[in-house]
Amino acid sequence: MKMSGIYLIQSKAKSDRKYIGSSDDIWRRHGRHLRDLRKHKHHSIKLQNHFNKYGESDLQFSLLLGCNTTDLIKIEQYFIDSYNPYFNICKNAGSSLGCKQSKETKQKMHIIQLNRSKEQSMKIGAHQNVAIRQFNQFGEHIMDWESLTTASKSLGIGSTSISNCVCGLTKNAGGFIWKYKVA
Repeated sequence: MKMSGIYLIQSKAKSDRKYIGSSDDIWRRHGRHLRDLRKHKHHSIKLQNHFNKYGESDLQFSLLLGCNTTDLIKIEQYFIDSYNPYFNICKNAGSSLGCKQSKETKQKMHIIQLNRSKEQSMKIGAHQNVAIRQFNQFGEHIMDWESLTTASKSLGIGSTSISNCVCGLTKNAGGFIWKYKVA
């Protein structure tokens, strides 16, 4: 049954860790959160790291308040301000993907892509079969991969995104920091 309102995702092990959200279809949104977490693609790196460490069974999804879709953002903001939820990346209601990039940031990224030289592109291509290391956003080592291609295929993160991170063009890819594995 479709229901709009404000929801809470809370850790059972660490009850002070919460995520507040709103949706015009709460249960569909719940499924989307789970799908993204299981695929290691959740927009909240804090929630993703918690999920990776404590598992799906530690997270409890509940309805805080059912309300009309016209009031969702206003009421969600009230709950965010009241709870100051640990897992929310962006403390402003209305963003389904955390903090949105500004026009300036998007333009900078576009310019970086346009200005990438052939030499850089060739260098990136050469990295496809080089061993790399995966870290979380706090710099904690997660795993070593025999190649960028293997990591990309296993995690469903674009190889270009990982390569851009390894080369220092971006800070992260798929919510993770990537570096060369130095022998």
